[in-house]
Amino acid sequence: MNRQSTASLPQRQRLQEGLQLLRSGQHKKAAELFALLLKKDSGDSVAAHWLGVATHKLGHHERALPYLEKAVLLNPDSAEFRNNLGAVLFTLRRLQPALEHLRHAERIDPSYFEAHENLGFVYSELEQLSSAAAHLSRAVALRPDAFRARLALARLLLRMSRDEDAMEHAQRAVALNDRSVEALCTLGSLEARRRMWDQAFAHFERARTLEPKNPHPLACLAAASHHRGDYERECEYDRMAAALAPNNPEIHQQYALALLMVGEYAKGWDEHDWRLRTADQWKGWRPSAQAREALPPLWDGSSPKGRRIVVYGEQGPGDAILFAHCLRDLVAAGADIRLRLEKRIAALF
Repeated sequence: MNRQSTASLPQRQRLQEGLQLLRSGQHKKAAELFALLLKKDSGDSVAAHWLGVATHKLGHHERALPYLEKAVLLNPDSAEFRNNLGAVLFTLRRLQPALEHLRHAERIDPSYFEAHENLGFVYSELEQLSSAAAHLSRAVALRPDAFRARLALARLLLRMSRDEDAMEHAQRAVALNDRSVEALCTLGSLEARRRMWDQAFAHFERARTLEPKNPHPLACLAAASHHRGDYERECEYDRMAAALAPNNPEIHQQYALALLMVGEYAKGWDEHDWRLRTADQWKGWRPSAQAREALPPLWDGSSPKGRRIVVYGEQGPGDAILFAHCLRDLVAAGADIRLRLEKRIAALF
């Protein structure tokens, strides 16, 4: 049963007061008021819903869930209630339950912008990129000036290599918010793909000016310099990015490769080994920290003659092939090599 319509006039007035507090950013006061109203009328679906929203905005996502679930139980046909429950579940990385509620919200109201936007985010996380693109496209069609959805669509299309469509949405995102570092870097990355170097570097530099302590624009400048063939410049950008993000493995890895490209082998290999310093820094790399612990001790670089050396694939097949030429040096030095690689490329070795 939906109790919204049966709430007393004072109750409805107090709900409006709570909404005003919520919209003005006074989330704690709003939550306190909604909690009081829900205590007075435990069947008020609107009070339960907005208490859940206010609690979520305070950063207490788990605590928000029971209120939002109660609101949906009391009023299962509210697209707004379903959408906001799905959004909190998405924040908690509970993707399948989030998807169920968001799809229900869409069925209730096929023109509900927020449901399409959130469905785009969830499908993107689930790597269902075509579905994500369809919902984000629907969202920007419903609300053309929605910056977040527009930028998310541009970035998604970039991942899908639909560069022409991505460029259109990235340009629109920058037009909507030309102070967004993420939008500027997305547009710059697309321009770099098209070898529009002047425009790309201009957008990356503007992003860097807006947020001097953000390593992302520097990483973009480094990547563009690499594709342009300017490896010395790439090294400098990577060095600055690594200084700003000393615990970022991707930046250190890119810096290592740049150093190797310019012939600074000692420094490059040392940077390449940065990721080995703690087990946590292996997260997201292959092998995992657990798999790494099962390997023999790291080779210290001393003479391998007569010794067994295990060579393992740490990243993707392309990287394994890239460094395969080093195997000849080990064989020439007298090492007994054992390879641990992905099955799909084992035949190449």
